[in-house]
Parts: sequence; structure tokens; C-alpha cells
Amino acid sequence: MTFVSTPLTPPRPVTPLGILAAKLEQLAHQLESVDAIDAALKSELRQAWELASGLDPYLSHCTTPESPALALLVQRTQAEAWQRRFSDSETVRQLEQEMLSGHVEGQTLKFLCI
Repeated sequence: MTFVSTPLTPPRPVTPLGILAAKLEQLAHQLESVDAIDAALKSELRQAWELASGLDPYLSHCTTPESPALALLVQRTQAEAWQRRFSDSETVRQLEQEMLSGHVEGQTLKFLCI
């Protein structure tokens, strides 16, 4: 397999927490301009969004950093044109960059196996 460099795009939310944070963000932005919605409710929604979207960065900060080799693997996985690999029949299934577990998940699995 050759390495094809493409612009890095952030992965789409695929975990329950990531999906929740994205939905809360979308709702918060939609309701910002609605005057009929109570300001306290808007504030509570924004706080819920900030809490949900801040959990992954917090966990990453508190977890053992990924090794240089793993960081390179993540970078290469994110840069890979997976859609093209599938359409060119180089893979038998549709693969996505989000299928790679992050280092927080890896550290959790490592902890559970010890």
C-alpha cells in the first residue's frame, strides 16, 4: 500500500459522546437566535454542549500520551483516501478513518488487560 497524502479532515463523530456533543452544538446554535426560548434554557443547553464536547479533550490530557509510532499511524490513517481505496477495489469493505481506536481507548484496553 502506498501512502497518499491528502488534507487532514477531522473525523466525523462516531462515538455516542461525539454524536451527543455534535447534536447539542447543533441545537445550541439553532436556538441561539430564537427569542421565544428562555435564556436560562439556552444557557443550560450551551453548558451541556460544553461539558459533552470537553470530555474527550480532558481524557486525552489526563491519559498517557500516544507514542510517536502511534501518532504517525493516526496521521497516516487520517490522511488516507479510504473511499478511493474501496472504489479501486483495494479493500473489500468500506473503511473509514474513524475505525481507528484513539489512544484513550487504547490506554483503557491496556489497563483492563493488565
